[in-house]
Amino acid sequence: MIVVSVNIMLKEMMPILDIDKQAKNYIEFIRTKVCTACYDSPVDPDHLTTVGMGNKREKARIEDFTCIPLCRKCHTERHKIGTESFESKHGVHLWYDAFNYLMEFLTLRS
Repeated sequence: MIVVSVNIMLKEMMPILDIDKQAKNYIEFIRTKVCTACYDSPVDPDHLTTVGMGNKREKARIEDFTCIPLCRKCHTERHKIGTESFESKHGVHLWYDAFNYLMEFLTLRS
């Protein structure tokens, strides 16, 4: 399953990812994109790995690298109907997209 693969990949990459320095930059990188589902902007960085609602997000976390760009409407919809229903409705694969955003970010930073 792709979710497991991405989580394993992130854990393996931890030694080369300076989480404290790059997580904030990654979130800002995601904010420069258009919505993955409807191509609208501005976007929210939506964590595919649960961070916790209302959690203070000042501390960098490995989960920050699972963000995808979703506009406010799509972000709310995904949480309301669930990821699988959201993907079916919009014809997207969010973990695949998250992986591609991370690879683009890492390529730009190298």
